[in-house]
Amino acid sequence: MSKREDLIPEIKRRLRYDPLTGKCYWIALNRHHPRLTGKEAGTLRQCKGGARYYIKVNRLAVPLARIAFVLMIGRFPEVADHINGDTQDNRWSNLREVTSSQNSWNIPYERTCKKSGLPIGVRKLGNKYQVRIAVNKKTFHLGVFDTIEQAQKVYLDAKKKYHGEFARPQ
Repeated sequence: MSKREDLIPEIKRRLRYDPLTGKCYWIALNRHHPRLTGKEAGTLRQCKGGARYYIKVNRLAVPLARIAFVLMIGRFPEVADHINGDTQDNRWSNLREVTSSQNSWNIPYERTCKKSGLPIGVRKLGNKYQVRIAVNKKTFHLGVFDTIEQAQKVYLDAKKKYHGEFARPQ
């Protein structure tokens, strides 16, 4: 059993999750913090993907979204994804288990590449624009186009097709 899996019984014993609000509450604490029983659990931390709530269980900080999975289905997810992209919205209806690839498709990207100034998925090839998209660690070449607008439209259509429900519009 991994260190995280060892936390499952402790999480179930000490926390209650409200699926409608996405909040966790302490139901039983150790002798050091009895005043917190019944209070909302979690601390907001700034991290790479945006601010999210963490709860310390046995000295390990665990994202609230992962704790929600433990309390709802009894295990940690591979990756907990926030459907609407708001990492602070931990309502059960906004959470889903995904693979790391699927989760990367749901990351909000800027419309243009900072280095080249071209739309994401488009690169300049002479006087034309080449479109590529990555799916499950494979790159697909979608064609070469005369204008940036044509290339970007093809990329966005492919993103919807290949990334499906995980595609976040740009």
